[in-house]
Amino acid sequence: MTAASFIGALAVSSMTPAMRTRQLDNSAQDVASLLQRARIASVERNAPVACRLEVDGSRTILTIDWNLNGPKVHPEGERLVLPRGVLLMQAGVLQKPGVIAIFNPRGGARIGSVTFGSGVPAVLSMSRRGGTTTELREIAMSPTGEFEVAGGSPKS
Repeated sequence: MTAASFIGALAVSSMTPAMRTRQLDNSAQDVASLLQRARIASVERNAPVACRLEVDGSRTILTIDWNLNGPKVHPEGERLVLPRGVLLMQAGVLQKPGVIAIFNPRGGARIGSVTFGSGVPAVLSMSRRGGTTTELREIAMSPTGEFEVAGGSPKS
C-alpha cells in the first residue's frame, strides 16, 4: 500500500506544473475575452464601459461596469473570478482594486495607466504568485482593438 501511495503522489506532482500552466493560460484567455466584451459593449451602447477589479479575500474578481457607478452593477455573467494565486499586473506592478480599463464608444481605451494609441503598449500581465517568468502571460490590445494573449518570458 505504501508503494502505491508513493507512485500516486509522484504522478500527481508531475501533473501539477502542466495543470498550473493550463490554468494560467485559460485565465489569461478569460481576461482577454472579458476586456473584449467590455470594448464591444461600449461601442454597441454608445457609452463608456469600464472593467473593474475587486478583491474578495484571496480571490481577484473582474466585473464589467456598464454605467461607471461601481462594481455592483453588471449583468449576470459579466463577472470573472480568477483562480487563487493568479495575479494581474501592469509593468510589474500589482493591479489594485478599482477601474483597470475603460473603453469609449469611438474605440478608444485606457488600460491601467496607458491610453491606447499613445505609443506605449497597453499590456496587462498575469502570473501565479511565486511563479517564474515562464509562467507570465501578457494580455495586450492590438492596433485593431482585439485582445491577444502571449506567453513565456517577458520581452526585453
